[in-house]
Amino acid sequence: MLAFFQQFAVFAFLAGFGFFLARKGKLSSTTTNEMSQILIAYFLPILLFHSFLRPFDPDEALSLAGIMLFTALVQFLYILLSRLIFGKEHPIDRFAVIFNNKAFVGIPIATAFFGPKCAFYIAPSVVMSNLLIILYGSRLLDPNASKSLPSVKSIVKQPIFLSFVGGWLFYLLQVPVPEIVLRPISALVAINSPLAMIILGAFIAAKPLSGLFKTKRVWFVAFIRLVVFPIVPLVLLILFPFGSVELRMVTVVAWSCPTANNLAMQTKIYHLDTYYASQIIVLTCLGCAVTIPFIMMLARLWIH
Repeated sequence: MLAFFQQFAVFAFLAGFGFFLARKGKLSSTTTNEMSQILIAYFLPILLFHSFLRPFDPDEALSLAGIMLFTALVQFLYILLSRLIFGKEHPIDRFAVIFNNKAFVGIPIATAFFGPKCAFYIAPSVVMSNLLIILYGSRLLDPNASKSLPSVKSIVKQPIFLSFVGGWLFYLLQVPVPEIVLRPISALVAINSPLAMIILGAFIAAKPLSGLFKTKRVWFVAFIRLVVFPIVPLVLLILFPFGSVELRMVTVVAWSCPTANNLAMQTKIYHLDTYYASQIIVLTCLGCAVTIPFIMMLARLWIH
C-alpha cells in the first residue's frame, strides 16, 4: 500500500498545482472547461485506442465481454438502489451516485498502478457508462425529457464509441501500427494522467468551498457514492469472479471513483441546482483520496 500512497501523493501534488494556478488566476474556468472537453473528446479516446494495441489473447477478449455485461449489471443495480435510497424527487442525488468518474479519475489511478495497458480493462465500462448517461442520465435530470431515445447516429458519432470500436478491430485483426504513428500516440497517452489531475485541481478551485462541509445531504450522497456503492461491484466480483486478479482490481478502482464531472454541466443545461451538484463533485473528489485506498485494501484481502 506504500506505493499506492506515494502515487496518490503525486496525484495530490498535480491537483494542488492545478488548484494553485486557478486560484492565482493563471488558469481560468473557461480554459479549464476547454481543456476538460479536449481531454474527454480527444485524449481519452486516444488512450482507450492505445490500450487495444496489444497481442491478442482469447481469454482476455472473453474477459472484456464479461466486463461489458458486468457494467450493465452494476449500473442497473445502481439505478434501482438510487431510486430506493433517494426516491423519485431527487434526480441530482441519483445521478451523482449512479455515474462516476471512471475516465477522469479511474483511468489515471489505475494506469499509475497497473500500467497504461490496463485502460484496456476499463474501456468497455467507460464506453457503456457514457452511453448510459446519454440514454438515461440526461433524461433523469431533464424534467421535460421526451419519451423517444437518442438516435443511433448521435451515439455512434461519439469519439469514445468510435475509439472503442476501432480499438476492438485493431485488437481482433492484429493490425500493425507503424512506429512513426505509435510514438506520438504514446506521447499523448503519457500526458493524459498529469493533465487530468491538473484540470481536476483547477475544477475544485473554481468552486466555493466555504459551505462545503455544512450541508449534511452532500455528505450523505458522498458516503453512498464513495463507500456504499463501490461495495456492490466488489461483492459481485467475489461471488462471481472472472478474468485475472489484475482485471478485477482495476475494475474495483473504476467503480470507486467520485461523481462524474458532467453532473455540473448537466444541471446547468436543465436549470437545476448547479451549486449543489458542484458541492457533491468537489466533496467526492476530495473524499476519494481516503476511500479508494480503503476499497483497494478490502479488494486485496478478498480478491485472489
